[in-house]
Amino acid sequence: MTRVLRLTDERDFLAMLDVERELVRRAPQRWHYHPCGLVYNRYLFGDGADDVFEYGRVIETRQGVVGYAQLEADDGLFMFRVLPHSGVRLGGVIARITRELSGKIVAEVTESDTRQSAALRRQGFRELGTSRICLVCNLAGHVDRDIGETDIRAVTDDDAERVAAIGVGTDARNTALYRAFMRSPYYNAVDLVARVDGDVAAHVMFLTDDETRTALLEFVVCEERYRRRGVTKALISQGLSQLKQRGFEYVCVSTGFSNAAAIGLYKSVGFAQSDRVIQYSIQKSSGVTIHENDVSVVRRA
Repeated sequence: MTRVLRLTDERDFLAMLDVERELVRRAPQRWHYHPCGLVYNRYLFGDGADDVFEYGRVIETRQGVVGYAQLEADDGLFMFRVLPHSGVRLGGVIARITRELSGKIVAEVTESDTRQSAALRRQGFRELGTSRICLVCNLAGHVDRDIGETDIRAVTDDDAERVAAIGVGTDARNTALYRAFMRSPYYNAVDLVARVDGDVAAHVMFLTDDETRTALLEFVVCEERYRRRGVTKALISQGLSQLKQRGFEYVCVSTGFSNAAAIGLYKSVGFAQSDRVIQYSIQKSSGVTIHENDVSVVRRA
C-alpha cells in the first residue's frame, strides 16, 4: 500500500528534502527541482514557512518515505517526485492527488522523466507544452571572469528591504519573508548584491546543499536602469567562482521557456540546457479512475 500523507511536522519536510537530495545524488549533472528549491518555495512564496503543511505531501510505502508532492489548490497545479525502483504505482499517486484539486488540473514534469509523463497520459492528461527551460553549469569548466570595477558583496540584513523591492516589490510583507528566510535554519547561500554608486543595483542568490555539493540559482534580479551594463553577468560569474572555490560541482537554474534574454545570459556564463519542464492538463470532469486499494490519502494521527 502506498499512502499520500499530509505534512504534520518538520520531520515530514525533512523527508521531502531527503527524497530530492537522493535524486540529485543519483544524477548531479542533471537539472533537478533540488532540495534548495523546496526551501525557496517554502520561505519566499505564499504567507510564510507554515504554508508547506498545506501544500506539501509525502509519499510513503513500507520502505518509508519514497516521494513527495506539492499541490497548489487555488491554481489546480501539482508536481511530484518518486525515487526510482520504489514500487510506487504512479497512476495511483496521480489519481489521488487530483482528488484534492478541481476544475482544470495542471501537472508539471521534466521532459526527461518519461515514466511520469507516460503515467499522466494514461490517466487522460494531455500535453500543454513547455513551461520552463532548465540549465546546469558544471563548475569544473568554470573560468573566473574579470568583473571590472563592479562592487560585489555579500547580502546583509540591512539590504533585505532593497533586495525584496528589486525582486518582488516594495510590500513590507516581502521584506519580512526575505528576512525570515535569512534567519531560518535552512538559509545556506551565496547571496550577493552588486552596488552602483552605492545603490543596490542587482541581486543573485545561490542556494547551496552541502551534502550533494550542488547549488540552485534562484534569485536573479536587476534594476531596470542598470540592465545591459554587464552587472548581472558579473554578479553571477562571481557567485559561480565562489561556489567552485568552496568545492561545489554543479549549479541548476530554470527560467520561462520564452525568456530568451535570461537563457542567453545563463549560457554566456557557462550554463547549458539540461531539460525542460512540461505541463500536462486534464479537466476534473474528465474523471481519473483508480482502484481504491492502490493508494490512499490520509492524515497522520
